[in-house]
Formats: sequence, structure tokens, C-alpha cells
Amino acid sequence: MKSITQVGLIIVLITVLGGGIYGTVGLSDTNADRSVTIEVVEQSNGILAIETGPVQTAGNETKIATVRNQGDRPFDIMEVVTDQSIQRYALSPGQSSDIYVDIDCDSISSEEYEIEIFADTNESDGTLRIESMTTVAVSCSSG
Repeated sequence: MKSITQVGLIIVLITVLGGGIYGTVGLSDTNADRSVTIEVVEQSNGILAIETGPVQTAGNETKIATVRNQGDRPFDIMEVVTDQSIQRYALSPGQSSDIYVDIDCDSISSEEYEIEIFADTNESDGTLRIESMTTVAVSCSSG
């Protein structure tokens, strides 16, 4: 019985120490070769800006936002909007792309759309990824 307890204790110690060596699933620490500064800014002031405002439409294809690359490198963009198809495109520095949705004002009077933008750039020294999300309220104007 004593040897079974010792074997069990050794297995527990290996499991605990092994977990300590390899870490956990969650991110608890980060390292960088250079100094890194992270700053939270308004969406319109970010490297990848999403410009929105109140939207009023009579229906059909309606512009709800603009994505603008305000950085100094090109990005591959994946644009996801509630109940719309996923769009993929590239944005060079200074370029922008408008986001459109198809709205049926005969069946709704207002709708909220969640916009998610995923931007990647591959550099020789690694990948930079930016994710941003916002919600836009759209109202249908009476004809």
C-alpha cells in the first residue's frame, strides 16, 4: 500500500511540475525583443480606423461605415457584418474601404449591425494582427 501511495504522489508531482514548466493554456505573460507600448484609442484614431455615425436610409444597399488604414504597412482585411457575407480585401497605407449592408426598409424600421474587422500583415520579423469591433444603428426613413 505504501508503494502505491508513493507512486501516486510521484505522478501528482510530475503532473504539477510539468504544468509549471509548460505553463497553462491562458496567456499570463508576454515578452518582446524590443520595447512595446500598447495604447487604447478611439476607433477613428487607431492604426485601422472604423468611422461610423448615425445612418438613415430608404433601404437597399446602404453605407454604414468606412475602414481606413492609418498605419504604415498594408493589411489583409476580413470584414464580418451581422447577417451579411464576409468580405476580404487588402488595404495599403492611406487607403480606405466603405462597408455596405443590404437593408429591407419594407420589413424593418431600424436595425443594429455588428462590424468585426480582422487585419493581418506578415512581416519578415513576425505577424501583426489587429481586431476591432463596433456596432452601428441604422434607421429607415419614411418614404
